[in-house]
Amino acid sequence: MEVFASFAVCREGSNVWATTRDGKDAGRIGLPGGKVDAGEHPLDAARREAAEEGVAVHGDALLVHAALVEGRLVHWYEFASASPLATFKEQARGIRAVLVPLVAIAESGYGNDFLRP
Repeated sequence: MEVFASFAVCREGSNVWATTRDGKDAGRIGLPGGKVDAGEHPLDAARREAAEEGVAVHGDALLVHAALVEGRLVHWYEFASASPLATFKEQARGIRAVLVPLVAIAESGYGNDFLRP
């Protein structure tokens, strides 16, 4: 089964880097990441998607979780560190990087409950 999407987990103490957006989805948070392109390695997709959404991930990464979400295989990679980007592809769509408590991501849905502290 091919990996449909991959996400970047970047902890900073008891917090984690996430993304949020303005407009009708304001206040909703999620991990940076998204769909894996054809021929792309899921780890590369996690790096690319995070950067497109305003989060630069740094260092080595480790596959920390894989699960079926809505019948599709999803991977989560944990990176050594991350930082917000000043300019990025999805900025015009109102997406921005935020640092949130780990529990907020664990309760955000889409399979992130494995991150419960």
